[in-house]
Amino acid sequence: MKKIYSINQICNVRKLKYCLIFRILSVLPFSELDESDKKLITDFVEQIDSWDWKSIENIWENILSWVLGELV
Repeated sequence: MKKIYSINQICNVRKLKYCLIFRILSVLPFSELDESDKKLITDFVEQIDSWDWKSIENIWENILSWVLGELV
């Protein structure tokens, strides 16, 4: 049970990072962000890009609901 809970927590963190990136960029273009926010977004994108997408659910199927604030 603990392993399943841990996997779910990791997936939720990934979803939250996606939501954060999309919400920030939907309000302000990347070029208008201050340097610390640009670094935060860049770090998140690099981390997301390094994930093994075969091992988790298909994020793209649910991205719209996450961006709208409805965590699946």
